[in-house]
Amino acid sequence: MKTALALATLLVACSQLSFSQDQVTDWGRITQLRAGWVEDSMAVFLTAPVKNTGCKTTDAGYATNPSDPGHKLFHATLLGAYLNNKQVQVILRGCIYDKPRIIAVYVKD
Repeated sequence: MKTALALATLLVACSQLSFSQDQVTDWGRITQLRAGWVEDSMAVFLTAPVKNTGCKTTDAGYATNPSDPGHKLFHATLLGAYLNNKQVQVILRGCIYDKPRIIAVYVKD
């Protein structure tokens, strides 16, 4: 019984550690989208205050990583939100191009 409890405690601690570096922005509207840099990436600027994940650049929005499997879905979601004036929240982890790296996108009215 003690072993099962210890294992359960360890699993909970590990799952919390794996997401400890993620940051969630406040809800905001997209003010600017930038695509390019000769790669399949996008920079996003929101009306919400900028959150940083320890990256060098703190005033140029957030960016997608062309190596992330979901980056094309993030682009489509962000473009749809921008064109329809929807509020978004982005989840960040680490850096890409010295900017906070987008790993997920939420959209609401």
